[in-house]
Amino acid sequence: MLSHESGGRVVAPDLNSPAAYMPHLVIQSVDTRVATVINGNQIIDEYLGVRFISGPLNVVRDEPFESTFDLMYYPVVDYAAVQVGATFTIREGAKILGFGSVLRRSN
Repeated sequence: MLSHESGGRVVAPDLNSPAAYMPHLVIQSVDTRVATVINGNQIIDEYLGVRFISGPLNVVRDEPFESTFDLMYYPVVDYAAVQVGATFTIREGAKILGFGSVLRRSN
């Protein structure tokens, strides 16, 4: 998760409550820091809805951590890109709040 100074949230999300944090992931380079926008306001990145279900009690911004998330709309939405080794950005709307890589996948 990015610090507020780096573009992240003012308050770190609670990653341990199933309903507490439900952002989107975009499978892409972790170097990406802006959404891909065309026609002035149309975001064309593929957003995948996730629900964080576990993580550290206190997220330390700009520091790596491990967490577990649920693929909220599987199997209706294609989550095939979420594979071990894939890198992603964490989004709330067009705002990129963090980034990471997939370490394991259960299904």
